[in-house]
Amino acid sequence: MGLLDSLLVDPSGDLTTILQYHVLMGEVLSSQLTDGQQAMTLNGQNITVTINMDGVFINDDSEVIAPDIRTFNGVVHVIDEVLLPDLNTAVRGLEEVKVEVGPNPASDFVQVEVPADLLQEGVEAQLIDARGTVVQNVQLQDRVSQIGVSQYPAGVYFLLLKSENSFAKNILVIQ
Repeated sequence: MGLLDSLLVDPSGDLTTILQYHVLMGEVLSSQLTDGQQAMTLNGQNITVTINMDGVFINDDSEVIAPDIRTFNGVVHVIDEVLLPDLNTAVRGLEEVKVEVGPNPASDFVQVEVPADLLQEGVEAQLIDARGTVVQNVQLQDRVSQIGVSQYPAGVYFLLLKSENSFAKNILVIQ
């Protein structure tokens, strides 16, 4: 059985993880990329962008061969090969939970309220800008926590909360 056949046996498993490894949160145009930039993918792992005289590469191997193709739901950058994430550490099989986040839009801080049982697992909050770059990591200690956002430029951000068995994602507007 080949790789594709084994992936199709359980499409909600490794195939989903691989597909999510090709998607960034937010719209990222080629003009926003910088050499050495890391960006978090939808499966929770980072990719690394390399820009040199030979072109733009993802994880040093996959070359971007057609950038900035606009679609109805985002921007596509065509690469010359499939990216394979570390399937042993990918975020998968987690339960999505609802958390309260406000105010939204925010200017000074955002208050995050998580279910009490998640705190026992340890909850990490990541603030991710529209380019997919993690701009802040915070370990939440209390059921209700405040995260300062006044140092960030106005725009749309993603707030990703991860624990051992759960995750939540929210869109946050900073004004």
